[in-house]
Amino acid sequence: MKTRVGYSSMQIAIHWATVILIVVQLFSGDAMEAAVRALAEGKAYDITFTRLHALTGVVVLVLAVLRLMLRALRGVPDVPRDGDPRLVKLAEWTHRALLALLILVPLSGLAAWGGGIAVAGDIHQVLVPLLFGLILLHAAAALYHQYVIKDNLLRRMMKPE
Repeated sequence: MKTRVGYSSMQIAIHWATVILIVVQLFSGDAMEAAVRALAEGKAYDITFTRLHALTGVVVLVLAVLRLMLRALRGVPDVPRDGDPRLVKLAEWTHRALLALLILVPLSGLAAWGGGIAVAGDIHQVLVPLLFGLILLHAAAALYHQYVIKDNLLRRMMKPE
């Protein structure tokens, strides 16, 4: 497979759509937690944000699978290797973990909400903060590359190859 300099327009679209959906997840997550508590107590809950959270979670899962398929078919740009080798490894593992969590978080949420599997809900509660932590690390690293190192790395996710 040839070395890529940037991402395709489809890869970029999936990336930014996922970002938007994760923001929706962040703001609708409390409604889902309230719904789980209300169900346990036999009370009514707001179905609008609960459905929104579940639906966007499914879409995040579908986009993550599409992202993996595109990655396998098209490839991705190499991580810049001109820095500290430990940071290069950290970047590689962060990307792997992000992709894994973009699959595992929605699956655990679906198993908990749709399948009524309580332990899946517990797993979901552990994985969500890990996902958000890695997202913050990923965003900080991209901004560091763009504005401190000034290597134009962020451009790869803005303009298709």
